[in-house]
Amino acid sequence: MTYFVGETKMRCNDINKIIPSFLNNKLNQQEAEPFLRHLEHCHVCMEELEIQYLLEVGMKRLEDGGNFNLKEEMNDKIKQMELKIRRKKILLKVQRFVELLVMITFLSISIYWLID
Repeated sequence: MTYFVGETKMRCNDINKIIPSFLNNKLNQQEAEPFLRHLEHCHVCMEELEIQYLLEVGMKRLEDGGNFNLKEEMNDKIKQMELKIRRKKILLKVQRFVELLVMITFLSISIYWLID
């Protein structure tokens, strides 16, 4: 399946290739949003993520002998990525607003100098 986020599309094959990057916290910001949106709609890829998470994290935990809830931990990891995306979007909007204010201020000063 293919899902679009803006102009970015991700197929199941793309998702499977970048799951290790997500698990190792190396998923870049450009891929993160389409990755998460695809997972929201594709149960097959979500199951693949769960399996890979279980294999990578679960096996390490079994060796350590600790208690764990992998499903909850994986969902927390997804929520953290979503929060990171939201923060980045907010920062981008603030940056654009500040740039607009600077441009308006510069334009106002220029007009004032021309009139005076």
